[in-house]
Amino acid sequence: MVFLTAINFVRVKNGGNRFWKRKRIFQLAANFYGRRRNCYTIAIRSVEKALTHVAEGRQVKKRELGFNYGSLRHNLTKCSIALDRRILSDLAYSEPRTFKSLVNIARAKRHLEPPNEKAALEAPPEGVFTRGHVVAMWCQSGLFHTRLTLTWNGELTEYTAPCLPSQGSA
Repeated sequence: MVFLTAINFVRVKNGGNRFWKRKRIFQLAANFYGRRRNCYTIAIRSVEKALTHVAEGRQVKKRELGFNYGSLRHNLTKCSIALDRRILSDLAYSEPRTFKSLVNIARAKRHLEPPNEKAALEAPPEGVFTRGHVVAMWCQSGLFHTRLTLTWNGELTEYTAPCLPSQGSA
């Protein structure tokens, strides 16, 4: 015998959901052209595709400079460049060349003091000049010693020699 209670006879009401769901899709499709903005079935396909492209674009933007935020902040701090998160994000948006040069400076610092064996074997970044100062780079494994010098007339000279046992511990 089946016992039916009053709870089983209650009508399920979820009709308001459809209006707000459609309204949200039409708001997201407001800038589309033609039927892609007025017809729900076409608009929903276009909105889903647009949101997919936006998500992919965010991932590409993160990989654009090949340097993550934590190591950027760490290496800029090592270089005595004190910029907070808000200033860095403002520079990345309004002055992308300046931000790219900051990333190159952090990458050069990472190359000078590599955190691990893999980073030590990477090539030095291009476009970072020392303005007459001498930069010495050592691999943690002690395989090579590179010295870069920017001369007074703007020429960049590079000298590479194998590391001596006493130089490998720098």
